[in-house]
Amino acid sequence: MREHLQAVAKEYNDAIDKGKVRELRKLAERSHDIVWQAIKEIESTPVTDPQLLDDATGLFMDIRWGQGTTKFV
Repeated sequence: MREHLQAVAKEYNDAIDKGKVRELRKLAERSHDIVWQAIKEIESTPVTDPQLLDDATGLFMDIRWGQGTTKFV
């Protein structure tokens, strides 16, 4: 799970660095959905990793606010 979210964060930060608005908007929408599903999956596990949940939530909020993220990088 952590590796998957790392890849999402890297792709998202790379898109911000490129500065292509339309590409970033599409990627942000897709990344937002992926991270939301990951949060739901983390919450549904019998033993929740609080650090992973905090990092995933931080990544979710960074994407939502349209800013670069330091989570999972």
